Amino acid sequence: MFTELKYLMKGKRVLLKDSYNFVKYMLALWIKGLSFKKDCNAIFSKLRNRDIVIYGAGIHTSSLLEKFPILQELNIRAISDKNEELWGQKLNNITIISPNEIEKYGNTIIISSFKFENEISKELQALYGEKVEIINLYNEKHSIDLTSKYIDAYQIYRETLEAR
Repeated sequence: MFTELKYLMKGKRVLLKDSYNFVKYMLALWIKGLSFKKDCNAIFSKLRNRDIVIYGAGIHTSSLLEKFPILQELNIRAISDKNEELWGQKLNNITIISPNEIEKYGNTIIISSFKFENEISKELQALYGEKVEIINLYNEKHSIDLTSKYIDAYQIYRETLEAR
């Protein structure tokens, strides 16, 4: 946040409009983050006593497991990913499997991807049809990836200020 404030102060003048827009932008992200967290916790609390597979063995899943302690209480039997090099390895002590093995581990799949959620959902639907329940975390309401600590949520805003 202090980095952004440096850009707001050029020379000796403070750009009030930019300060207002920055605060407004950060407040909107904070509110969206609260809404996303609340919605995810509601989804996860309904998944107790189910055998669950998380689809996606990347940074998003690591962040999801870190930011949502409720996931530790669920029966996550495996993590699935297309990347063959990951099969057999573990992420947070959970074995990574092929998408073709999902049915052996559970019938509820949480898709842990912001960017490719729709594509993954379609692939899983084609592969398993009605045999599994697919949980999408994002929708029109949550149009920003709010889980990843590696994504700079206001990078575009920073670049706008730097360009001046």
